[in-house]
Amino acid sequence: MYFQLFADCIPVKGYNRSVICDLGRNKFNLIPNELTDFIEELKSKPFNSLLEDFCDDDKETILEYIEFLVNNEFGFFSEQNNNNSFPPLEAIFNWSGLISNSIVDVDALSSHNYERIFSELKEVNCTSVQIRFFSEQTIQNVQFILESALDRDFECIELVIEFSDELLSFFVNSEKVYPITSVQFFSCNPDKISDYIQEVNDSLIAFSFTPLKINNHEHCGLVDPSYFTSNLQLFMEGQKFNTCLNRKVSISANGEIKNCPSTTEVYGFINTTKLIDCIDRDDFKRYWTINKQSISICKDCEFRFVCTDCRAFIENPSDIYSKPLKCNYDPYSSTWLKTSNFPPFISS
Repeated sequence: MYFQLFADCIPVKGYNRSVICDLGRNKFNLIPNELTDFIEELKSKPFNSLLEDFCDDDKETILEYIEFLVNNEFGFFSEQNNNNSFPPLEAIFNWSGLISNSIVDVDALSSHNYERIFSELKEVNCTSVQIRFFSEQTIQNVQFILESALDRDFECIELVIEFSDELLSFFVNSEKVYPITSVQFFSCNPDKISDYIQEVNDSLIAFSFTPLKINNHEHCGLVDPSYFTSNLQLFMEGQKFNTCLNRKVSISANGEIKNCPSTTEVYGFINTTKLIDCIDRDDFKRYWTINKQSISICKDCEFRFVCTDCRAFIENPSDIYSKPLKCNYDPYSSTWLKTSNFPPFISS
């Protein structure tokens, strides 16, 4: 009997332990490195033959490993070695457009031409837009911006905005009018977050809430387990590309065209420079291929393919391959070293 992992269940080995990413179910489980090594051996040897190589005490552990894999539907037994019949997934990430995702920051002094911004994002085939509001917004202003984004074929529009009861009601009642996929509310009353979650429980929009006050672009780059994502696109993109900045373009609150609003390089201003002219520059793409395998410490981390990277805030600003500054995880001891100063959002 041979044991075969499903192709979309992929172990990722870290320095101290591993995770197995179930890319079909969008989840992951922590496993010991010994199990990852055992899975590798199972690719070429029958299970019963391999089991004979272990002493009685270790056999009990091996049987527990197999039970764990079967119960979680990570793999199956077969009479023959099916490696040829079930080849591994190819590590391929293809994107038809020049840009896949974007950020548009808005504050009290912003004077964006939203029609121009969304038109130029469509021109480079961008499908995902995150709009972050750093000042108090009226329903009328938010509605005006959303109207400008209609008919642009965006698959995903995310909003980060200060909480108000009026805006919450507006979004809930507008879920079929605008293509909003998620709303992240900040400055929420912590005692009422559970009530807000209950209120949006049946909404088509994914809502999340935090008591944190977000008033500028420096509140990004947080690495936290609540933000970890296991899916096929992120996993495959992470093999060769940066999981934050690959094919991203951003418009800062004052109109600067950047990779990310928090990075220092400015490639032009949206009111005078076309996005496509910036994106075509080689220096604009300098971050795109900095993947987790090339980043200090991250390359030894078991979470490297479920984690979104950050190059704007890094431990050593003179080393572009330095670990993200806002990551408090130590893969060499498998511990989170301290509590973050940036509490994550609580999702509905």
